[in-house]
Amino acid sequence: IVEKFGLRQYKHVIALSKYMEDQVKDLGTKAKIDIIANGLDSSVINRKFEKTEKHILYLGRIDVFHKGIDILLPAYKKIADSTEFKLVIAGGGTDSEVNKMKKMIVDLDLENKVELVGKVDDTQKWNLYEQAVFAIFPSRMEGFAIVALEAMASKCPMITSTIQGLRWVPETAAVGISTFNPDDYAQAMKTLLTDKQKRLSMGNAGAEIVKQYDWDLVAQEYEKLIAEIAK
Repeated sequence: IVEKFGLRQYKHVIALSKYMEDQVKDLGTKAKIDIIANGLDSSVINRKFEKTEKHILYLGRIDVFHKGIDILLPAYKKIADSTEFKLVIAGGGTDSEVNKMKKMIVDLDLENKVELVGKVDDTQKWNLYEQAVFAIFPSRMEGFAIVALEAMASKCPMITSTIQGLRWVPETAAVGISTFNPDDYAQAMKTLLTDKQKRLSMGNAGAEIVKQYDWDLVAQEYEKLIAEIAK
């Protein structure tokens, strides 16, 4: 109710993605909606990341259903015995969600293969990306996945769901999975684990793609829009 009332007061709305634009439209606004994506600082985009492959990475909020952790863990279980790489899960969440995830790990007998590192600071975050064989984001719901930008900046290939909030990631930088079936994610993991050249190619592609999301360029889009509105 508050959202609907608030949106009726605005003539212009900025959405981070097509998905968020659709969400705003569903609330009944008559405002003009412009899409301007999130960005990353140029210092991150221009940083020279040295890839060292030590683990498979999930980084994000701990929300078992919305973030697809209930897909990720069964998928990893299917390949865990055939890979040397542990699954590292980084991020925070409510106690109930974290406990739900921990129970899944125990039920799947993955205590020795999954490492929970909790919330991380910037230094830890970039080290995790840099050391990842690939990152995996099987989300069921995203507005605009900033983690995808971060992965690309650090030359980290990805496996993602193809929901609206992740569909913008080009297939040159990510393997997109259109189902929420753990078997499909397991197969994608197997494919990337056995193809180092593909991982390298995807990482390099992501590093080029992310340059268009430099905050300096994003700021120019905001400036242009504000100038148009002010006319």
